[in-house]
Amino acid sequence: MTEFFNDLIAQLSELKDTYIYLTILVVSYLENIFPPIPGDLLIIFAGYLVGTGVIGFPEALVFSTLGSFLGFIHLYGIGRWLGDSIMSEKKLTFLPKERIRDVNRQFLRFGYWLIIFNRFLAGTRAVISLFAGIGNLYLWKTSLAAILSALAWNALLLFLGKLLGNSWRNVLDYLQSYSLIVTALIVLAGLVFLLRWILKNKNLKKNS
Repeated sequence: MTEFFNDLIAQLSELKDTYIYLTILVVSYLENIFPPIPGDLLIIFAGYLVGTGVIGFPEALVFSTLGSFLGFIHLYGIGRWLGDSIMSEKKLTFLPKERIRDVNRQFLRFGYWLIIFNRFLAGTRAVISLFAGIGNLYLWKTSLAAILSALAWNALLLFLGKLLGNSWRNVLDYLQSYSLIVTALIVLAGLVFLLRWILKNKNLKKNS
């Protein structure tokens, strides 16, 4: 995958600006659907192209944000469909519906904040968009939060690519370290939440 993107990047600067914007749009969209696609790599390189005058910063930001938003909403829609199937009394009857409703209620409390920060949370973008749909979060609030998140993250990547110029690839080392740290923190938080849930259920069983 990385080798393919290296070839793509090598050819991208030779294309007309219209095709570059379309490539940014498509890759930003697909990166949400297929997380292994290194969409951030392309946006950083787009920032380098902004610095060299090949493309404009506003246009690159708009197309990357639009692609990220469309990818997020696509998975949100799938999550809405999955949520309806899960909560149907005639489907997946083996699932604990009340527990799922509890999770949904918790997600409704913090879900919009998670969406706002989802672009900054490595490895969780697809998961958050799916759970936003499953939790039936309001579409307009979800859309606004997703746009703000993508706008902030893509602007940061474009700015860094422009700032570093020919050294734009150095950002990747920092992104990898950042991803490892954030992923470790997310896993740790998940384990703490799971432990608290187990202990809470044990106490409920003892008291019942």
